[in-house]
Amino acid sequence: MSTLLTNLISYWKLDEASGNAVDSHGSNTGTNIATTPFSAGKINNGALLNGTTQGFDLWDAPFDWIDWNVAFSINLWAKHDYSAAPGGGAAPNFFGKQVVLVSPYPGFQFGMTNRTASELNLDLQFLNDFSVSGKGFTVRSVNMLPFQNVWKMVTLTYDGSGNSTGVKMYLDGVSQTMTAVSASTTINATIGNNKKAAIGAANADDGVNHFKGMLDEVGVWDKTLTASEVTELYNGGAGLSYPFTSTANTGAFFAFF
Repeated sequence: MSTLLTNLISYWKLDEASGNAVDSHGSNTGTNIATTPFSAGKINNGALLNGTTQGFDLWDAPFDWIDWNVAFSINLWAKHDYSAAPGGGAAPNFFGKQVVLVSPYPGFQFGMTNRTASELNLDLQFLNDFSVSGKGFTVRSVNMLPFQNVWKMVTLTYDGSGNSTGVKMYLDGVSQTMTAVSASTTINATIGNNKKAAIGAANADDGVNHFKGMLDEVGVWDKTLTASEVTELYNGGAGLSYPFTSTANTGAFFAFF
């Protein structure tokens, strides 16, 4: 019997034709920002984001529980639309709740960043105060993401240890080698802030770090997903949608590389 329903907080299939993103498991409906459209996704429909204004507003309080000493996981399918790494320190986000425009930048954002001008890597910023050792870290995948317009399942798990080594990321069910790119590798202070959480951006308030491309099948758990659970979600490349009871019907376009 699947354990994927255990400690599941919210799951957005993003199967809508228009409007808001319904939470299939919880009560955290994502409010559509800037008329984000839907199109054929990994499983049924998915959200098609323009990289500048669009995403889904999840509000503030429902995700305040995500903090430095709490285990959590995020899983989703993504198909980015970057032919080259975005410049200017841009960090397109899958899911975030971080103060980006005002120091000391408390919160978290999970997405991609450019290590060089020609690379995109998975990235997590997890901060109370970026300038103080022991109050945050940034970790990044060593291997770059594939370009372009390829569906990939992306998974973040964190064990609540307060250490960057407690972060794991998976690409298509395969654990990635991670490296801390910040001077600090630990955190022992809250990342709490009053920004609204968002699918497809660093937060739903500031209009920054928006994702360009498609997102689908976004789930959040208040536990560390195991490697076997991640494999189950990947489902041999077909994906597995809520309520995780049968092999997914992909129907729409997907690709391997």
